[in-house]
Amino acid sequence: MSLPAIITINTTVEDLHDTLAEGALVVRDLWFPSRREMMEWQDSSKQFYVRFKRPDRIELGLRLETPSAARLSPVWCLTVMPHEPDTLQIHTKVRFPRPTRVALWCVALSLISWAGVLMVSPGHKTENWGAVWALSVVIIAGTSLIAWVKGKKLLTESSQTMLHLLTNTDGQASDD
Repeated sequence: MSLPAIITINTTVEDLHDTLAEGALVVRDLWFPSRREMMEWQDSSKQFYVRFKRPDRIELGLRLETPSAARLSPVWCLTVMPHEPDTLQIHTKVRFPRPTRVALWCVALSLISWAGVLMVSPGHKTENWGAVWALSVVIIAGTSLIAWVKGKKLLTESSQTMLHLLTNTDGQASDD
């Protein structure tokens, strides 16, 4: 089972943030965690981590062995929208964390640029570099795909627990 695309919860944004902060490890940055965050990551027994990007944008992911492993695992991106008084609608989407998406796009653009240079470069050494380029593409695309598939599987397996964490407020939740 996966999280529903839209979850309706009888709570406020502040209470939702408090609930998530209590039930998951709060992390400011996965790519450049502070020393304190690294220590908390190692010492925590919590299954999930949460990043509050903005009051209405939240990333909720699995707390894997290290922040480095979590960087390459997909997360639930939550968009919180007021629905009725004291009721929120949470729109869910599975994605890589934003810094990871940016890093993958940068690598992809550099590989495309490198391919362009190889195409216009005269000389016999181009074939050797072409093989290195092709191997780089396979390694990067392959590891990204493996990380996505394995990470999404882990996320799906823990979606019931994640849904309970989201709905562990004073109000009730319903799937739309």
